[in-house]
Amino acid sequence: MRDELEARGWSQIDFAAITGRPHQTINEIVSGKKAITIETAVAFSSALGTTPQYWLNLENAYRLALAQRDKPVNEEIRRRACIYSKAPVNELLRSHWIRVKNPKSNVELERAVCEFLEIGSIDQEPCFELAARRSGDDPWNASHMAWFFRAKHMARQESVKPYSKQHLKDNLKTIRNLCESVEATRQVKKVLAGLGVRFVVVEHLPKTKIDGGSLWLDERSPVVALSLRYDRLDYFWFTLMHELSHILNEDSKPGKPRIDEQLCGSEAKSDQQASKIEERANRDAAGWLIDPRELDVLIQQHGTYVSAREIRAFACKARVHPSIVVGQLQHRKIVPWTHFRGMSAKIRNEVMG
Repeated sequence: MRDELEARGWSQIDFAAITGRPHQTINEIVSGKKAITIETAVAFSSALGTTPQYWLNLENAYRLALAQRDKPVNEEIRRRACIYSKAPVNELLRSHWIRVKNPKSNVELERAVCEFLEIGSIDQEPCFELAARRSGDDPWNASHMAWFFRAKHMARQESVKPYSKQHLKDNLKTIRNLCESVEATRQVKKVLAGLGVRFVVVEHLPKTKIDGGSLWLDERSPVVALSLRYDRLDYFWFTLMHELSHILNEDSKPGKPRIDEQLCGSEAKSDQQASKIEERANRDAAGWLIDPRELDVLIQQHGTYVSAREIRAFACKARVHPSIVVGQLQHRKIVPWTHFRGMSAKIRNEVMG
C-alpha cells in the first residue's frame, strides 16, 4: 500500500479523501494494524486501477505470514490429526473399545489408540492394514481395521479346546443341526469352543457394511467374528458357515485375515461378481445348510409360485428353520426379498445372551 501511494505522490490524507475513508483507517491499514475488508478492497481497486482480489490476496498472505511467524506448526493439531487418521476415535470412545480419562489429551488418546492397534507409536502402521483381504469393493479403512482389532482382543479372552482342522470338518453336521430352531442357536458358541474355534460378536461401525470376518491369533487358534448387522436367523447362519469355510480352507491364516461385507440381502453380490475364494465360501455355506439338489427339486416343482406351506414342509424335511430356506430362495432370485418376511426370526438376543 505504501509503495502504491508513493508511486502516485499521494499522502495518506489524499488517499483517505479519494476513497472516502477516515485518515486513521488508512493509517492503520498501511501499518498492518487493521485488515482490509471486502468493501475496502473494492474502494482501493477503484482508486488504484487494480482488482479487489489483489488486495484481499495481499491481506490474506500478510495475516498468514504473521500467524506462521507466531506458530510455525501447531504440533498439537498435527498430532491429533495423526491419531484420528489411524482409527475412528469417536466411535472407539462411544463403544468403550478404548477408555481415557481426558479425551482432549493427545497423550492419553495416543496411548489408548496405540494400545488398541498394538503399535508402539502412532507413526507406525498396524499390521492388519497390509494383510487383510476384503470381499467388498470399498478401500480398506480405519473402521474396518478397528473392527478386526476389537475381534482379536475379544477372541483372546475366550477359552477353547485345542483346534484340529479334521475335527472341525467332521463336526460340521453337528454345528449345522443347530440351525433348526432359534433356541438351538444359543449353543453355537459352546460347540465351536469345543472344536477349538473362538466365536465373537462385534458390532459393525458406521459407514461400514461388515457382516463377518475370520482370522487366526496364531497357527492353531482360528477366530470367527460376526457383526449381526442384520438381526435375522438366516443371515446369521449363512455368515457363520461362510466364515467357517474360510477357516477350513485356511483363507485367513496368519498374514491374511479376511473381512466380509454385504453377504446377504438385496445388496449381496451374485456368485458371478464374487472372487473365486468368496464364491467358494458362499457355495460351501449354502450347501452345508441345505442340500442344493433338494432345493433344486423344490424350485423345479414350484418355481416362483412356492407357497409358505411348501417352504415350511421343505424346511421340516431338511431340518432347518424356514427362514433359511427363504434366504436361499431369495439369493437365487426365485422369490423377492420382500416376500415371506413373516418367516424371518430374530437372533440377536439368543446369540448375545
